[in-house]
Amino acid sequence: MLTVNKQHYNQEFFHLISAIKKTLDKNHEVLLFKTYGDHDQILQLLLNEGFITSFQKYTGFVIIRVKAIEKTNINHKRFQFIELTHRVGRKNYTISLKDLLSLQRREGGAAYYVLNTDKGLLTSFAAIENQVGGQLLLKIS
Repeated sequence: MLTVNKQHYNQEFFHLISAIKKTLDKNHEVLLFKTYGDHDQILQLLLNEGFITSFQKYTGFVIIRVKAIEKTNINHKRFQFIELTHRVGRKNYTISLKDLLSLQRREGGAAYYVLNTDKGLLTSFAAIENQVGGQLLLKIS
């Protein structure tokens, strides 16, 4: 029987998310991030969901390209707001499937949540589809 363990996200993970948010706040399109760990899973999730256009890994750093702001196309996916729902040193915010459904209903589908589940990192929509809850990491709207 194969089991997947939830990954522990350290302060560097939250530093990466904060750096992406600052890049977006400054309307920059490229982020050069010095890294000490493996962020493939979160970057791949953001790429698959269409929030970033690409990322390239090199030894010791990663280059992340975020979506350019297009004022003419308001329907394209891009971060408008990114918020950390869990901070290092605070209690983990674990959410059940029932509470996740309620949260998504309340948001009206306008927000994505990123959860650390037993099946890996998933968006709230994928977690609902897979019938799992987990630890809330991010809110992207």
